[in-house]
Amino acid sequence: MELWELKRLWEVNPEIIAWPVAAIMCIPFVVYCLKNFKRWAKEQETLTRDSAIEATRRVFERDARRRQLLASDDKAPSDWFELGQLAFQDNDRQSYFQYTKKSAELSYSPAYKELSSAFIYGWGTVKNLRESMAWLLRSAESGDHNSMYDVATAYIEGSGLQCNPLEGMAWLYVAEFKGYKKAAEKIKEAEAALDAHLILLVQDRAKAIAELISMGHSTIDTVIVPPINRPPVQTPGVAIPHSGNHRQLKGSGTGSVISPSGFILTAAHVVEDSGYLEVVTPEGKFPASVLSLDATNDVALIKVERTFSNAIPLGRSGEVRLGASVSTIGFPNIDIQGLSPKVTKGLISGENGFQNDVRLWQISVPVQPGNSGGPLLDQKGRVVGIVVSQLNCHQAMEATGSIPQNVNYAIKASYFEPLLHFHKVDIANSYQDEPADFQEMVARSQKSVVLILVY
Repeated sequence: MELWELKRLWEVNPEIIAWPVAAIMCIPFVVYCLKNFKRWAKEQETLTRDSAIEATRRVFERDARRRQLLASDDKAPSDWFELGQLAFQDNDRQSYFQYTKKSAELSYSPAYKELSSAFIYGWGTVKNLRESMAWLLRSAESGDHNSMYDVATAYIEGSGLQCNPLEGMAWLYVAEFKGYKKAAEKIKEAEAALDAHLILLVQDRAKAIAELISMGHSTIDTVIVPPINRPPVQTPGVAIPHSGNHRQLKGSGTGSVISPSGFILTAAHVVEDSGYLEVVTPEGKFPASVLSLDATNDVALIKVERTFSNAIPLGRSGEVRLGASVSTIGFPNIDIQGLSPKVTKGLISGENGFQNDVRLWQISVPVQPGNSGGPLLDQKGRVVGIVVSQLNCHQAMEATGSIPQNVNYAIKASYFEPLLHFHKVDIANSYQDEPADFQEMVARSQKSVVLILVY
């Protein structure tokens, strides 16, 4: 083919020329690959063999070190921790958990975070979120900034620890002070949603946490209580101007979140004269409305337009017998006793109430003003009644000449259950897994007990 013909063909259809030219240009590369393939294969085989030899050597070294540590009669906490790490590398999860737990119990701080991970992922043990958070908190209190950040997240999200965003923010400040940059970034986001008063409150709490850590004390018993932004009252029922919106506080009571949809049970006398209601939870204050008020049985159903992650199951009062152990959680005398929930315990001391009223139980559970509307809980944490009244000491003294001791009353669940069915409230009859003991029952139930402010 003449040169002018190739030129014309290129002008008409360049692809006819381009593809053969590209193929010709690839020939040297193909030849180079064929010549060197055997050399590459041999090199790869050598690398694989060397890696296998190195892996085997490491296994023998770990085994020798394990034997050395186990042979020692005086093992330090760090030795137990190292044994756990060696077992983990050999995929022996049972030994890993046992050695790590031993090291943590001997107060070796690096083992705290490791044991927390073992409980949360089920490495050599049954998954247990509660135990995981307990060891994570110990790790944070020992000064580990990663654990501090994780504890902050757990408080903010309510994962394994009682949901408390302000306590979580305080831990973020402590982690930032330790130089954890990720905490500083999250603080900037969170501060945008808080007013100056809350920021100062959280910063003061962060200082308290840092001080407790420096003294080697636990922080779990002194968690921050979210404020309700009002001046202190003298006694429940006294009208005090509310700051900022000119409402007058008439009193306070207690309520039980009976459904995740925002339905709350309380006593009718707590809310019957209200012009405005607020429900106080660890997440903040929320307005509430009265759906139904049964003055005859002293029961009210109120509603908050939000979703709750926890709700107390409803028990059957027909299953409760004389002498049964019961308890209540509430917010008595908030001006004197503070804003944190209080728990008291007692017995079903009478199957009928005042003047043989069959709707009521007589209970020996100590209650104070502010406990009204609180749940009467059985040993499984189910609501079997609502605290409504106590025997008037002055009238009893005048009538009998003696002061009654712990004579209080609660309306039975069977008298407010129809109210819940009428409003089609989605209620549970039990927890998915029963509480192991009284403390666990209280820990679960208090998440669903709220303070009610009446204006």
